[in-house]
Amino acid sequence: MYTALLWGGLIAIGIMAVITFRYFSIRRITFNRTPIDLQAIHRSIADKASLDTVKQVFHVLGDAYLVDPRLIRLDDSLRSFSNADSWQLDVGTEQLNKWLQSIGIKEIETQPNTVLDLLLLVESRNKPS
Repeated sequence: MYTALLWGGLIAIGIMAVITFRYFSIRRITFNRTPIDLQAIHRSIADKASLDTVKQVFHVLGDAYLVDPRLIRLDDSLRSFSNADSWQLDVGTEQLNKWLQSIGIKEIETQPNTVLDLLLLVESRNKPS
């Protein structure tokens, strides 16, 4: 009886720890940031990518990693999102990879390091040949 109760308590504590650590991992990435409109972000790179691509990439990243897209910045490291996602067994990274495959990006010669790198990769695939 007490053994089952003890195991139940340990499992509950473990689940709470994973949720807490994941929350603080994401919070560390977006700490002290104020939301920026995606159109403002686009203006800084308007010569490199379309507004549609900016919105698409930022919303996919936000959905995958459970972050408000307006808190994501172009110079954010994709590795930092991936590291935070490891607390959820890489569910967000898997979701991002599935999306990339769905838009025709199956193999990547050079892995993107930042959100801007990913954005430019997606934009290069969106441009008509």
